[in-house]
Amino acid sequence: MVRIHGQGVGIRFSAPSGTYGFASQRGESQWEVNSPEQDLKYVLTAKEGRLAVDAPWEEVNATHIAAAFLPESPAGGFEGVIEEFEGSWHPRTYPKGFAECQADLKGEYQRWLAKMPAVSR
Repeated sequence: MVRIHGQGVGIRFSAPSGTYGFASQRGESQWEVNSPEQDLKYVLTAKEGRLAVDAPWEEVNATHIAAAFLPESPAGGFEGVIEEFEGSWHPRTYPKGFAECQADLKGEYQRWLAKMPAVSR
């Protein structure tokens, strides 16, 4: 799972040429992106701001797929979650915000680092 956030900017992701599958909306702020040829499945969720997806369907798949996490206003912020999954995706609520996740991860890293042997120079 990848957590992202930004203030006053957005971020756009797009699939490389020829790797298209499809994207389907799962809710107001959530999309599933599926690339059967590469066996990749992702759920993109906007926790703050909005998620804009461009994935026009043509015959058997999308002609292209692009997703952008965007703030609601030029000075606003966005927060999003990108989660890879296999099989069926199980809905999540992501109760923690970005800052809390970041603090948890820093603590986890410090605990790991404390267990490492000292390195002499």
